Amino acid sequence: MSEIGHKVEKKGNIYIFRMSGTINAQTLNQYREIIDDLMKEIDVSHQNDLKFIMDYSGIDDVDSSALANIVDRLKNDVRYDHKVMFINVPEKFKDLLEIFKLKDSIEVYDSQQEAEEALGA
Repeated sequence: MSEIGHKVEKKGNIYIFRMSGTINAQTLNQYREIIDDLMKEIDVSHQNDLKFIMDYSGIDDVDSSALANIVDRLKNDVRYDHKVMFINVPEKFKDLLEIFKLKDSIEVYDSQQEAEEALGA
């Protein structure tokens, strides 16, 4: 099984999660655990209006299970007014957004600068 790597940076009021590896049915539980641990560390359920950029430049592949997990988690983010954006996603990620008609629901940018500008940073 492929290992998922991660690194967290904070830039002002924006958390940047840099992910690497493959996110698919085999690694989805590991991905969830990493994200859950990061969210607990940041204490997202007791804060409103947090901003996150998910940098997938190190992700080499994703599948529909990864996308389903992202959609599920974004529901919680809306409840707390958190904003989540994705950058440097694989083409397959963009293709899945198109197939599942989620292109307007999940914000994807080509660069960190574009995402930061959209967040008002």
